[in-house]
Amino acid sequence: MKNDKLTYFLKLSPFLILYLTFVLVAHRDEFVGDEARYIQYTNNLLNGFYSPTGEAYLWNGPGYPIFLMPFIYFNLPMQSITIANAIMHFASVVLLYCTLTNLIKEKIAFFISIFWGGYFIAFQEMPFILTESLTIFLGALFLFLTQIYFLHLRKGYLYLSGVVLGYLILTKIIFGYVIIVLAFLYLIVFMLNFIFKFNTIQRPIKELKILIIAQIVCLPYLIYTYQITSKPLYYGNSGGMNLYWMSTPFEDEYGDWINDDFFKDKSLLSGNLYKNHATEINQVKQNNWIVQDSLYKHIGLTNIKNNPLKYAKNIIYNVGRLWFNFPLTAYPHSGNGVFRLFLNSILLTFFLISLVYWALNFQKLNPHLNFISLMLLTYLGLSSLVSALPRQLSVAVPWIIFFCSIILIELHLKPIIASSNNPHNSNNER
Repeated sequence: MKNDKLTYFLKLSPFLILYLTFVLVAHRDEFVGDEARYIQYTNNLLNGFYSPTGEAYLWNGPGYPIFLMPFIYFNLPMQSITIANAIMHFASVVLLYCTLTNLIKEKIAFFISIFWGGYFIAFQEMPFILTESLTIFLGALFLFLTQIYFLHLRKGYLYLSGVVLGYLILTKIIFGYVIIVLAFLYLIVFMLNFIFKFNTIQRPIKELKILIIAQIVCLPYLIYTYQITSKPLYYGNSGGMNLYWMSTPFEDEYGDWINDDFFKDKSLLSGNLYKNHATEINQVKQNNWIVQDSLYKHIGLTNIKNNPLKYAKNIIYNVGRLWFNFPLTAYPHSGNGVFRLFLNSILLTFFLISLVYWALNFQKLNPHLNFISLMLLTYLGLSSLVSALPRQLSVAVPWIIFFCSIILIELHLKPIIASSNNPHNSNNER
């Protein structure tokens, strides 16, 4: 069996060559988009602070800047970071393969891993100093570690799972809100089980342990943000602006995020964006970051209250952007979108089919699968409520592939309900 796994690992190794070649060719030694901000935060950490002195500029968590610290401290070439991106992306392919082989045949797991390895949409951020490659790696590692923990109940894997999830939260702060929602849900289930003795409901003790450890990992950062903002559970101040754009009440706008720097110059914007938002945005920007975040949230919630149907439409548009990068308010579409449409149409079709089977058979499924499924759905759900970018879907694709693979292959496209008398379809952990 080990020799078989080594053979498949070697067969997957061309992806590493592909990724390394890609980042070496595509990388440029000039900052693009968010890259400069991550480097600045890294320099801040190396100088003993995170947010600039006297400010509460917490646009993202410290997870990625912590990862970058050795590269900056030792003054390594910027391209070395993108090489690390390629290695982490390849590691995610191997980790997905290893996770799948515990449940399905190795040959099938190998071909499914090839799909993820060749999922070229996720390549786009690899040549850049951005969080996506690290997030993808952490997500795949979390998937692998939690599966081993659920299978063997080894405490070491419990702690590793919680630490990895905590670091994932510090890298992509939306996961902080994901575990809050999940913890609340699991606590309700746990209490119902305790009070009413609902033996048919799986007791989420293992899940709660992982979530608690993850929250403990985040505590130092949350204590720090509380000290400078006086707000509990404050992961960052980028959410208000995302909610503001998502709640836009104007019919010719679709809820996608627009850089507020554009409002310094009317010529940088098309359509009615400047007329609709410039005055409001420029007024908000006169305040500090914490007040800005609060004002944007207040405006966003007011827009939602006054225009709930438009917000509902924006959510639909947002789902379209996650999967197909469409529609966009101020940016032109290119012909390359057809490749995204083709690949994600396949993925979305399998996902929706799997979702139906999962919903019908939730009580009878593997607890680990349900844990990952609920986390995935919570992440996609929360991402749909605020302005989202396609790369927010890409980081979740390994989980989506795992979800679809186990549902559609392990169940052979047959609802478990139809064979509930089969003793193999028990509620026991695998």
